[in-house]
Amino acid sequence: MTMREYEVIGKREYRGNAPGEIFHARIPAGAESRALARGDIRVLRTVEPTIQSGSYRLPDGWLQQGKE
Repeated sequence: MTMREYEVIGKREYRGNAPGEIFHARIPAGAESRALARGDIRVLRTVEPTIQSGSYRLPDGWLQQGKE
């Protein structure tokens, strides 16, 4: 599921995000094109969400519960 990182560059909020705010979203192509043309937002980068090795852990006690 590819997402994009956007910055609100217009003078008003865009989809609940204040001017200057950076947010991640999946905006339909038509809506994105219109917002870009109006100068409401700009695309900063495309993001492919992943889990990095070591960036997560199992809940406390989870391993012991499986042995019972």
